[in-house]
Amino acid sequence: MKKNHKKPKRTRPTSKGEIQIADRIIEYIYSLDDNGLGRLRVSSMAQTLGTTRFRISQQFRRKKNIKISDFITRVKMHRAAELLVLEKNEKTTMINLSKELGYKSAEYFVRLFKEYFFIHPKKYRKIKRR
Repeated sequence: MKKNHKKPKRTRPTSKGEIQIADRIIEYIYSLDDNGLGRLRVSSMAQTLGTTRFRISQQFRRKKNIKISDFITRVKMHRAAELLVLEKNEKTTMINLSKELGYKSAEYFVRLFKEYFFIHPKKYRKIKRR
């Protein structure tokens, strides 16, 4: 009888370069205005930072323990929450808001918002504006 011994998975320690790239990505994302945030793609970030999409994704996940796409969604959802309660955006529709944040479908945007905040964006706006 053979014993099935699995070797523990070796994880490589995070290098200083990976930390810098992850921090540069976060700086880049937070520096974008709403227009840039709507057009944000990992491939465009990679080009701006002079590296590949795969390398950015891999290093970001290793350093920050979150997928870069999930981080971008988190930033967009928080920005959506801010935009929903601004006085000047009182009449903004979900269609316009979703397009502004780079989502092609208002339904998809609403579904993401509800998954993230556990409330419909319109209800969120109503509660926060009291």
